[in-house]
Amino acid sequence: MSIARDHALADLDRRRLPGWRENTLRRKVGSAHPTGRDRALSMQITMGVIKNLLHLRWLMEEFSGRSAKSIAPLVQKILTIGLYQIRFLDRIPASAAVDEAVEQAKRFGQKRAAGFVNAVLRKAARGPMPQGPDRDTQAQEYARLVLSHPPELWKRLEELVGKERGLAIGEHDNREAPVIVRLISGELEGEGVKSIPHERKGMYVVEGAGVTVLADWARRGIAGRAVVFDMVRTLAEAGRAYDPGSSTAFSVEELELARARTGLELGRDLEIVGWSSQEMWSSYESIFAPGAIPATVTWSMFAAAECALERLEQRRSNPKLPTARIHVCTSLKINQ
Repeated sequence: MSIARDHALADLDRRRLPGWRENTLRRKVGSAHPTGRDRALSMQITMGVIKNLLHLRWLMEEFSGRSAKSIAPLVQKILTIGLYQIRFLDRIPASAAVDEAVEQAKRFGQKRAAGFVNAVLRKAARGPMPQGPDRDTQAQEYARLVLSHPPELWKRLEELVGKERGLAIGEHDNREAPVIVRLISGELEGEGVKSIPHERKGMYVVEGAGVTVLADWARRGIAGRAVVFDMVRTLAEAGRAYDPGSSTAFSVEELELARARTGLELGRDLEIVGWSSQEMWSSYESIFAPGAIPATVTWSMFAAAECALERLEQRRSNPKLPTARIHVCTSLKINQ
C-alpha cells in the first residue's frame, strides 16, 4: 500500500492548499501509477485530506502539542495522511497507518522527523480524539475545526440560511456521497440492498448495492447509470497537457470528442445534466434540445463551493428556482 500513500502525498504536494506551501518534495515518487485498490486508496486519501484539511491540521496540533507553523510543511502532509486514515478509515489498522507514515517520512528525506511522526500518530491511535468546540455556542469554530469549513464560507452560509441550517449543510458536506439511481422500470432488488425514495420523483438512494448489482440493473434497463468521460486521454489526443493540480476547462468540442469515443449518443444513451454559471450557458446551449440544461466540468473543489453559494444566493431571491446539487467524485467535479 506504500505506492498509494506516496502518490497521495505527491498529489497533495502539487496542490495549492490553505496554509501549505506546494512542491516541497525533493524526491520523485516512482513512475509506476497505482492501479486497482492502490489507486482507489490513493484517491480516497487525497480527497479525504483536502475535504478535512482544517480538521486534520487541528488534530495534528492537538496531538503534537505544537503549532502547525513549527512543523515542516512536508512533515505536516505526511502527518495529515496518517491522521486521515486513523480518524476516518476504519478498515485500515491504526498501527499500519502509523508504520507507513514513519517509513514514508524516511523515504522522503525526513529521517530526523520519523520519531516525531511516530509519537504523534501513536498518540492519535491510542485516543481519545480531542473534544472540539461546542456546536451550539461556538458554531463558527465548530464549523472550522470539526467540519473544515473556513470562517469566510461559514459566515456566508450563516447569513444565507441561518446557523442551524448552515451547520446541517456543513455536516451533510462531510458525509460520504450516497448512491442515487433513477428507476426506469421494474424493482430495485438485490441481496442486502435497501432503497429509499429520493425527494425527486423516480430517484432512489440505494444502500448495499455493489458494482455487480448496479451493472446488472443498468444492463437490464431497470436503473439509469452514469458514464465518466476519459478527459485526460481526450485532451492528450487533442494535443493538450493535463495538470491534475490546477483548474482545467473543457470546450464543447472536447466534451463532444470524449462522448464520441464512448460510442454513446446524446438523447438516446446519454442525458447530460448540469450547470456552472450564467457565463457558460451560451457556450453549451447549442448542443442541447430547447429547455435542456447545459453542462460543464471543472477541476476545483473551491469552484464547487462558490457554485453552491451562488446558487443559494439565487434561490434566496427566487425561491422557485429549481434545486441544484453539486457532486464531487474524487478530483472530478460535476455541477448538477
